[in-house]
Amino acid sequence: MPTELLLVAGGVAAAHGLVSIAAVGLTALCADLLGTVTLLVLVRTAGRRPPTAGRIERAVAWATGRAHAVQANNPVRIAVARCIPLVRVPAAVAAALAQVTVVQYGLAALAGGLLWVGFFLGGAYLLTSRTLGLA
Repeated sequence: MPTELLLVAGGVAAAHGLVSIAAVGLTALCADLLGTVTLLVLVRTAGRRPPTAGRIERAVAWATGRAHAVQANNPVRIAVARCIPLVRVPAAVAAALAQVTVVQYGLAALAGGLLWVGFFLGGAYLLTSRTLGLA
């Protein structure tokens, strides 16, 4: 299930007073950071022990070159990429291949996560709370 839908559902539930918007936002942000930093660490760990098959090695070398070419180590690019559906996961992989440290990536992912949670959760909350009296 796309996590954006869960954030929208959380925003709607918070607007109806069923849950705390702060609790939903904090939970979503923590889950986002835990997942993305775990992925970064897994890819970096796997990258230290390159596979022996030539085809896989060439693929890793190509992906690493592309990660450097698109400046995957740029904190602003990481934060923005973490806000775009379907780019969120590849952003962590590219950052890992570009040898971004866990702290650097975590800070950039936190900024991106705040934007992502704020947009979907906050947007759903505001839209629902403003239209509740119209029904």
